[in-house]
Amino acid sequence: MALATAILPAAGMAQTGAVAAAAAPDAGRYALAKEVVALIMPEDQREAMMQAMMTGVMANMRDGIRQMLAGQKLNDAQRAVIARFIDEQNKLSQDQAIAALPALLDAMAKAYARQFSTTELNDLKAFFTSASGQAYIRKSPTMMADPDIAAVQRQMMESSMKRLPADMTKMVEELKQAASADKK
Repeated sequence: MALATAILPAAGMAQTGAVAAAAAPDAGRYALAKEVVALIMPEDQREAMMQAMMTGVMANMRDGIRQMLAGQKLNDAQRAVIARFIDEQNKLSQDQAIAALPALLDAMAKAYARQFSTTELNDLKAFFTSASGQAYIRKSPTMMADPDIAAVQRQMMESSMKRLPADMTKMVEELKQAASADKK
């Protein structure tokens, strides 16, 4: 789950606005961290890893949408629109993730360099070059499609979607109150 662990916190949270500038990492640790990241995401496997991870995430989204719409009476044309939307989002998400790979890999290396000591980076490098580490790298992109993980994600999405209309209504009311406070 190295890939998912490294990417999903950033990809899964739609962050907007300015991000605080991070301190430049130590040059020696940064070079070592780039080696570790290259092991985690081998160049010849990067696109396939991203596609596998995004396919799992999108499958969970698709299942969550299906659960939310389970009680709705949809005709074939409406189901086709939903299926097309999900397929388009899957493709767009994969394309976006692949296009962002160079920047993401560099950001990961900088983050690893800031978060891990030289000893820890060397330990990670040793692990990811071991047979177990290589197995971890091969299997981690598909972990998000694991039935247990998918079930929790669907439940979270369903819960969020149920809560969202009331939360949006509350926010709109607060915005109206805040706007009227300026008029006083």
